[in-house]
This record gives sequence, structure tokens and C-alpha cells, in this order.
Amino acid sequence: RFLDAIHVYTQFCSYKDHIVGMGNRDRFMYWYHFFQGQIELCKMALYRQRYVESDFEDMAMKKRILESWSNLMTHEIQRVRNVSELGVIAQLHQSTL
Repeated sequence: RFLDAIHVYTQFCSYKDHIVGMGNRDRFMYWYHFFQGQIELCKMALYRQRYVESDFEDMAMKKRILESWSNLMTHEIQRVRNVSELGVIAQLHQSTL
């Protein structure tokens, strides 16, 4: 299923150069960043599982978790179009405390 999702995402990205109009481009980029964020969440889950399996000693996995978190937050910030979307970012930050 994950590979099917990646295929759909890859196909979606192939339309990027064909989008006409600022509003359409803005909506496209919103979803682009949404999908990128979801991919980063999947990566984080995989890295976390490997980190846990290493009894929290695999520093390379820890570093990958932090890099994916940073990438996720970058994509979430790019998606902000209104105040409620700021709430998503606040909730993500709150859940890491």
C-alpha cells in the first residue's frame, strides 16, 4: 500500500509544471506539502521503530528522526493558509513535550 501511495504522489508531482494560475498553484503546493509531510511522518515511524529496537542506542536513527521532524515542520509551515492550520503546528509541538 505504501508503494501505491508513493506512486500516486509521484504522479501528482508530475503535474507541477502544468498548473496554471496563482490560485491553482497555491492549492497544488498546499497538497504537495501535505503529502510530503505525510511521507516524513512515515519515515519517522520507521526510524523510531529501529531506534527502539536498538534499545535507544542507534544514534544514526535518532539523527534521522530529528531530521524527519525538521522536514515535517518545514512542510507544515508551508501549508499554513489560516489560523486553524497554525493549530496543527501547535498540536504537533505540544505532543513532543
